[in-house]
Amino acid sequence: MVEICDYEGSRYRTEFWEGQGREYEDRAERIALRKLLPPHGRRLIEIGAGYGRLADLYQGYDEVLLLDYALSQLQQARGRLGNDRFHYIAADLYHRKQHAELHGILKTSAAWIVMVVLPGAVFLAFFASEVMGTFGKDFPAGYVALAILAAAQIVNCTFGSVDYLFAMAAKQWIAVIDLSVFALASMGLTFWLAPRYGVVGAAVAGAIGLLGPRATRVVEVAVLMRMNPFGAGHLRIAACVIPSALLALVWREVFAGVVPAHAFWWLFAPAYVVLYLALLPVLAREELNGLLSVVRRRRRRGAPTEEPQPAPDELPPPSTSPSADEDVAD
Repeated sequence: MVEICDYEGSRYRTEFWEGQGREYEDRAERIALRKLLPPHGRRLIEIGAGYGRLADLYQGYDEVLLLDYALSQLQQARGRLGNDRFHYIAADLYHRKQHAELHGILKTSAAWIVMVVLPGAVFLAFFASEVMGTFGKDFPAGYVALAILAAAQIVNCTFGSVDYLFAMAAKQWIAVIDLSVFALASMGLTFWLAPRYGVVGAAVAGAIGLLGPRATRVVEVAVLMRMNPFGAGHLRIAACVIPSALLALVWREVFAGVVPAHAFWWLFAPAYVVLYLALLPVLAREELNGLLSVVRRRRRRGAPTEEPQPAPDELPPPSTSPSADEDVAD
Protein backbone atom coordinates (compact mmCIF):
# COMPACT_ATOMS: atom_id res chain seq x y z
CA MET A 1 0.00 0.00 0.00
CA VAL A 2 1.28 3.50 -0.87
CA GLU A 3 2.27 5.58 2.17
CA ILE A 4 -0.02 8.59 2.61
CA CYS A 5 0.66 11.68 4.73
CA ASP A 6 -2.23 11.27 7.14
CA TYR A 7 -3.45 14.25 9.21
CA GLU A 8 -6.34 12.33 10.75
CA GLY A 9 -6.81 13.29 14.41
CA SER A 10 -3.94 15.80 14.33
CA ARG A 11 -3.89 19.49 15.32
CA TYR A 12 -2.73 20.39 11.83
CA ARG A 13 -4.52 23.75 11.86
CA THR A 14 -2.91 25.11 15.03
CA GLU A 15 0.38 23.21 15.00
CA PHE A 16 1.30 23.90 11.37
CA TRP A 17 -0.56 27.00 10.16
CA GLU A 18 -2.11 29.29 12.74
CA GLY A 19 0.47 31.12 14.86
CA GLN A 20 3.37 29.15 13.37
CA GLY A 21 4.97 31.88 11.26
CA ARG A 22 3.57 30.69 7.96
CA GLU A 23 1.84 33.90 6.97
CA TYR A 24 4.11 34.25 3.94
CA GLU A 25 3.24 30.77 2.59
CA ASP A 26 -0.46 31.29 3.23
CA ARG A 27 -0.53 34.66 1.50
CA ALA A 28 1.55 33.38 -1.44
CA GLU A 29 -0.98 30.60 -2.07
CA ARG A 30 -3.88 33.06 -1.90
CA ILE A 31 -2.29 35.45 -4.39
CA ALA A 32 -1.55 32.58 -6.78
CA LEU A 33 -5.10 31.24 -6.54
CA ARG A 34 -6.63 34.67 -7.11
CA LYS A 35 -4.51 35.04 -10.23
CA LEU A 36 -5.22 31.54 -11.56
CA LEU A 37 -8.88 30.97 -10.66
CA PRO A 38 -11.79 32.69 -12.40
CA PRO A 39 -13.60 34.87 -9.83
CA HIS A 40 -16.92 33.13 -10.49
CA GLY A 41 -17.99 29.64 -11.51
CA ARG A 42 -20.54 26.91 -11.11
CA ARG A 43 -18.55 24.18 -9.35
CA LEU A 44 -15.07 23.86 -7.86
CA ILE A 45 -13.30 20.98 -6.15
CA GLU A 46 -10.26 21.36 -3.91
CA ILE A 47 -8.32 18.13 -3.48
CA GLY A 48 -6.45 18.06 -0.19
CA ALA A 49 -8.61 20.80 1.31
CA GLY A 50 -7.74 20.00 4.92
CA TYR A 51 -9.76 22.17 7.30
CA GLY A 52 -10.80 24.55 4.51
CA ARG A 53 -8.09 27.15 5.04
CA LEU A 54 -8.50 28.59 1.54
CA ALA A 55 -12.27 28.17 1.27
CA ASP A 56 -12.99 31.89 1.69
CA LEU A 57 -11.44 32.40 -1.77
CA TYR A 58 -14.30 30.47 -3.37
CA GLN A 59 -17.10 32.91 -2.59
CA GLY A 60 -17.91 33.35 -6.27
CA TYR A 61 -18.66 29.65 -6.84
CA ASP A 62 -22.13 28.14 -6.64
CA GLU A 63 -20.92 24.79 -5.33
CA VAL A 64 -17.64 23.89 -3.65
CA LEU A 65 -16.45 20.33 -3.00
CA LEU A 66 -13.76 19.93 -0.35
CA LEU A 67 -11.98 16.58 -0.54
CA ASP A 68 -9.45 15.31 1.96
CA TYR A 69 -8.12 12.03 3.31
CA ALA A 70 -8.53 13.11 6.96
CA LEU A 71 -12.12 12.97 8.15
CA SER A 72 -11.35 15.03 11.26
CA GLN A 73 -10.06 17.89 9.08
CA LEU A 74 -13.26 17.87 7.04
CA GLN A 75 -15.30 17.95 10.23
CA GLN A 76 -13.42 21.08 11.24
CA ALA A 77 -14.13 22.58 7.83
CA ARG A 78 -17.83 21.82 8.15
CA GLY A 79 -17.90 23.45 11.57
CA ARG A 80 -16.37 26.62 10.11
CA LEU A 81 -18.13 26.77 6.75
CA GLY A 82 -21.47 24.99 7.15
CA ASN A 83 -23.35 23.19 4.38
CA ASP A 84 -24.83 26.00 2.31
CA ARG A 85 -22.54 25.76 -0.72
CA PHE A 86 -19.96 23.33 0.57
CA HIS A 87 -19.87 19.54 0.24
CA TYR A 88 -17.33 17.43 2.10
CA ILE A 89 -15.79 14.27 0.66
CA ALA A 90 -13.66 11.88 2.71
CA ALA A 91 -11.31 10.04 0.32
CA ASP A 92 -10.22 7.35 2.72
CA LEU A 93 -12.73 4.52 2.70
CA TYR A 94 -10.41 1.89 1.27
CA HIS A 95 -7.28 2.76 3.20
CA ARG A 96 -9.20 2.97 6.48
CA LYS A 97 -10.58 -0.52 5.91
CA GLN A 98 -14.13 0.79 5.60
CA HIS A 99 -14.71 -1.78 2.88
CA ALA A 100 -18.40 -2.31 3.62
CA GLU A 101 -19.16 1.36 2.97
CA LEU A 102 -17.02 1.37 -0.17
CA HIS A 103 -18.68 -1.82 -1.42
CA GLY A 104 -22.10 -0.23 -0.92
CA ILE A 105 -21.06 2.88 -2.85
CA LEU A 106 -19.75 0.71 -5.68
CA LYS A 107 -23.03 -1.18 -5.96
CA THR A 108 -25.14 1.98 -5.75
CA SER A 109 -23.15 3.88 -8.39
CA ALA A 110 -23.25 0.83 -10.67
CA ALA A 111 -27.04 0.69 -10.33
CA TRP A 112 -27.29 4.36 -11.30
CA ILE A 113 -25.18 3.76 -14.40
CA VAL A 114 -27.40 0.82 -15.36
CA MET A 115 -30.50 2.97 -14.82
CA VAL A 116 -29.30 5.59 -17.30
CA VAL A 117 -27.57 3.41 -19.91
CA LEU A 118 -29.50 0.14 -20.03
CA PRO A 119 -32.80 1.27 -21.63
CA GLY A 120 -30.96 3.11 -24.41
CA ALA A 121 -28.66 0.18 -25.11
CA VAL A 122 -31.60 -2.25 -25.23
CA PHE A 123 -33.41 0.10 -27.63
CA LEU A 124 -30.37 0.22 -29.92
CA ALA A 125 -29.98 -3.55 -29.82
CA PHE A 126 -33.62 -4.12 -30.85
CA PHE A 127 -33.90 -1.32 -33.40
CA ALA A 128 -30.43 -0.91 -34.82
CA SER A 129 -31.80 -1.00 -38.36
CA GLU A 130 -34.31 1.80 -37.72
CA VAL A 131 -31.70 3.95 -36.00
CA MET A 132 -29.16 3.47 -38.79
CA GLY A 133 -31.86 4.26 -41.33
CA THR A 134 -32.19 7.79 -39.98
CA PHE A 135 -28.75 8.58 -41.41
CA GLY A 136 -29.67 7.61 -44.98
CA LYS A 137 -30.72 4.73 -47.17
CA ASP A 138 -27.19 3.30 -47.36
CA PHE A 139 -26.71 2.98 -43.61
CA PRO A 140 -29.20 0.25 -42.53
CA ALA A 141 -26.82 -2.39 -43.89
CA GLY A 142 -24.56 -1.68 -40.90
CA TYR A 143 -27.25 -2.36 -38.31
CA VAL A 144 -25.66 -5.65 -37.23
CA ALA A 145 -22.52 -3.81 -36.16
CA LEU A 146 -24.58 -1.34 -34.13
CA ALA A 147 -26.53 -4.17 -32.53
CA ILE A 148 -23.28 -5.93 -31.52
CA LEU A 149 -21.86 -2.78 -29.95
CA ALA A 150 -25.17 -2.05 -28.19
CA ALA A 151 -25.21 -5.58 -26.74
CA ALA A 152 -21.63 -5.05 -25.53
CA GLN A 153 -22.69 -1.81 -23.88
CA ILE A 154 -25.55 -3.61 -22.10
CA VAL A 155 -22.96 -5.84 -20.44
CA ASN A 156 -20.48 -3.02 -19.93
CA CYS A 157 -22.86 -0.74 -18.03
CA THR A 158 -23.46 -3.41 -15.37
CA PHE A 159 -19.81 -3.18 -14.29
CA GLY A 160 -20.26 0.32 -12.92
CA SER A 161 -17.22 2.25 -11.62
CA VAL A 162 -15.13 -0.79 -10.77
CA ASP A 163 -12.10 0.77 -12.52
CA TYR A 164 -11.68 3.44 -9.83
CA LEU A 165 -11.07 0.86 -7.11
CA PHE A 166 -7.60 0.17 -8.47
CA ALA A 167 -6.70 3.84 -8.07
CA MET A 168 -7.93 3.77 -4.46
CA ALA A 169 -5.88 0.65 -3.79
CA ALA A 170 -2.75 1.95 -5.58
CA LYS A 171 -2.98 -0.90 -8.09
CA GLN A 172 -3.20 1.18 -11.26
CA TRP A 173 -0.48 -0.94 -12.83
CA ILE A 174 -2.94 -3.83 -13.08
CA ALA A 175 -5.36 -1.67 -15.07
CA VAL A 176 -2.51 -0.60 -17.36
CA ILE A 177 -1.67 -4.24 -18.08
CA ASP A 178 -5.33 -5.09 -18.74
CA LEU A 179 -5.78 -2.19 -21.15
CA SER A 180 -2.54 -2.93 -22.96
CA VAL A 181 -3.31 -6.63 -23.44
CA PHE A 182 -6.83 -6.08 -24.74
CA ALA A 183 -5.82 -3.10 -26.90
CA LEU A 184 -3.34 -5.36 -28.69
CA ALA A 185 -5.92 -8.16 -28.86
CA SER A 186 -8.53 -5.81 -30.32
CA MET A 187 -6.10 -4.56 -32.95
CA GLY A 188 -5.13 -8.09 -33.90
CA LEU A 189 -8.78 -9.18 -34.13
CA THR A 190 -9.60 -6.14 -36.26
CA PHE A 191 -6.88 -7.01 -38.77
CA TRP A 192 -8.09 -10.61 -38.82
CA LEU A 193 -11.88 -10.16 -38.78
CA ALA A 194 -12.44 -6.94 -40.73
CA PRO A 195 -11.12 -8.26 -44.08
CA ARG A 196 -13.29 -11.37 -43.73
CA TYR A 197 -16.50 -9.93 -42.26
CA GLY A 198 -16.27 -6.22 -42.93
CA VAL A 199 -17.86 -3.81 -40.48
CA VAL A 200 -19.37 -6.68 -38.48
CA GLY A 201 -15.93 -8.14 -37.85
CA ALA A 202 -14.63 -4.74 -36.79
CA ALA A 203 -17.60 -4.38 -34.41
CA VAL A 204 -16.84 -7.76 -32.83
CA ALA A 205 -13.21 -6.74 -32.31
CA GLY A 206 -14.32 -3.42 -30.84
CA ALA A 207 -16.76 -5.13 -28.48
CA ILE A 208 -14.03 -7.44 -27.23
CA GLY A 209 -11.72 -4.46 -26.74
CA LEU A 210 -14.46 -2.73 -24.72
CA LEU A 211 -15.59 -5.65 -22.58
CA GLY A 212 -12.32 -7.52 -22.16
CA PRO A 213 -10.48 -5.17 -19.78
CA ARG A 214 -13.65 -4.25 -17.89
CA ALA A 215 -14.71 -7.86 -17.31
CA THR A 216 -11.15 -8.72 -16.31
CA ARG A 217 -11.13 -5.92 -13.76
CA VAL A 218 -14.40 -7.15 -12.27
CA VAL A 219 -12.81 -10.56 -11.71
CA GLU A 220 -9.60 -9.01 -10.35
CA VAL A 221 -11.47 -6.74 -7.94
CA ALA A 222 -13.55 -9.70 -6.75
CA VAL A 223 -10.40 -11.76 -6.11
CA LEU A 224 -8.06 -9.08 -4.75
CA MET A 225 -10.49 -6.80 -2.92
CA ARG A 226 -13.49 -9.03 -2.29
CA MET A 227 -15.90 -6.59 -3.95
CA ASN A 228 -18.17 -6.61 -6.97
CA PRO A 229 -20.52 -4.05 -8.54
CA PHE A 230 -23.55 -6.34 -8.78
CA GLY A 231 -26.47 -5.95 -6.41
CA ALA A 232 -30.22 -6.05 -6.06
CA GLY A 233 -30.43 -2.64 -7.75
CA HIS A 234 -29.37 -4.24 -11.03
CA LEU A 235 -32.28 -6.68 -10.83
CA ARG A 236 -34.81 -3.99 -9.93
CA ILE A 237 -33.76 -1.80 -12.85
CA ALA A 238 -33.72 -4.78 -15.21
CA ALA A 239 -37.30 -5.49 -14.12
CA CYS A 240 -38.20 -1.98 -15.29
CA VAL A 241 -36.57 -2.53 -18.68
CA ILE A 242 -38.07 -5.97 -19.37
CA PRO A 243 -41.64 -4.69 -20.11
CA SER A 244 -40.19 -2.11 -22.53
CA ALA A 245 -38.12 -4.86 -24.16
CA LEU A 246 -41.24 -7.02 -24.52
CA LEU A 247 -43.04 -4.06 -26.06
CA ALA A 248 -40.15 -3.72 -28.49
CA LEU A 249 -40.40 -7.41 -29.36
CA VAL A 250 -44.15 -7.13 -30.02
CA TRP A 251 -43.62 -4.09 -32.22
CA ARG A 252 -40.91 -5.83 -34.17
CA GLU A 253 -42.88 -9.02 -34.74
CA VAL A 254 -46.35 -7.54 -35.29
CA PHE A 255 -46.19 -3.94 -36.45
CA ALA A 256 -42.85 -3.59 -38.24
CA GLY A 257 -43.48 -3.27 -41.97
CA VAL A 258 -47.22 -2.86 -41.42
CA VAL A 259 -47.51 0.67 -40.02
CA PRO A 260 -45.71 3.65 -41.60
CA ALA A 261 -42.07 4.07 -40.68
CA HIS A 262 -42.62 7.46 -39.04
CA ALA A 263 -45.02 5.83 -36.56
CA PHE A 264 -42.01 4.11 -35.02
CA TRP A 265 -40.51 7.41 -33.89
CA TRP A 266 -43.76 9.22 -33.11
CA LEU A 267 -45.64 6.35 -31.45
CA PHE A 268 -43.44 3.50 -30.31
CA ALA A 269 -40.28 5.30 -29.16
CA PRO A 270 -42.18 7.62 -26.77
CA ALA A 271 -44.21 4.66 -25.47
CA TYR A 272 -40.98 2.75 -24.81
CA VAL A 273 -39.53 5.61 -22.77
CA VAL A 274 -42.75 6.39 -20.89
CA LEU A 275 -43.25 2.75 -19.88
CA TYR A 276 -39.72 2.54 -18.50
CA LEU A 277 -39.97 5.82 -16.60
CA ALA A 278 -43.36 4.87 -15.19
CA LEU A 279 -41.99 1.63 -13.74
CA LEU A 280 -38.90 3.17 -12.12
CA PRO A 281 -40.74 4.74 -9.15
CA VAL A 282 -42.59 1.46 -8.62
CA LEU A 283 -39.87 -1.17 -8.97
CA ALA A 284 -36.64 0.80 -8.40
CA ARG A 285 -37.69 3.61 -6.09
CA GLU A 286 -34.57 3.43 -3.92
CA GLU A 287 -32.17 3.77 -6.84
CA LEU A 288 -34.28 6.49 -8.51
CA ASN A 289 -34.56 8.60 -5.36
CA GLY A 290 -30.85 8.29 -4.72
CA LEU A 291 -29.95 9.42 -8.23
CA LEU A 292 -32.46 12.30 -8.17
CA SER A 293 -31.11 13.52 -4.84
CA VAL A 294 -27.61 13.70 -6.32
CA VAL A 295 -28.90 15.55 -9.39
CA ARG A 296 -30.81 18.04 -7.24
CA ARG A 297 -27.77 18.67 -5.08
CA ARG A 298 -25.61 19.23 -8.15
CA ARG A 299 -28.09 21.72 -9.58
CA ARG A 300 -28.55 23.65 -6.38
CA ARG A 301 -27.14 27.10 -6.60
CA GLY A 302 -25.78 29.07 -3.71
CA ALA A 303 -25.76 32.88 -3.80
CA PRO A 304 -22.33 34.36 -3.08
CA THR A 305 -22.38 36.64 -0.08
CA GLU A 306 -19.46 38.88 -1.07
CA GLU A 307 -17.10 39.55 -3.91
CA PRO A 308 -13.53 38.18 -3.63
CA GLN A 309 -11.15 40.86 -2.41
CA PRO A 310 -8.49 42.04 -4.86
CA ALA A 311 -5.04 40.64 -4.23
CA PRO A 312 -2.09 42.87 -3.43
CA ASP A 313 0.57 43.04 -6.11
CA GLU A 314 3.52 42.47 -3.83
CA LEU A 315 4.30 39.73 -1.37
CA PRO A 316 5.52 40.59 2.10
CA PRO A 317 9.07 39.51 2.86
CA PRO A 318 9.34 35.96 4.18
CA SER A 319 9.21 35.80 7.97
CA THR A 320 10.84 33.18 10.12
CA SER A 321 8.94 34.00 13.28
CA PRO A 322 5.40 35.22 13.94
CA SER A 323 4.85 38.83 14.89
CA ALA A 324 2.15 39.58 17.40
CA ASP A 325 1.19 42.94 15.92
CA GLU A 326 1.56 41.99 12.25
CA ASP A 327 -1.73 42.04 10.39
CA VAL A 328 -1.71 40.04 7.17
CA ALA A 329 -4.68 40.82 4.94
CA ASP A 330 -6.33 38.02 3.01
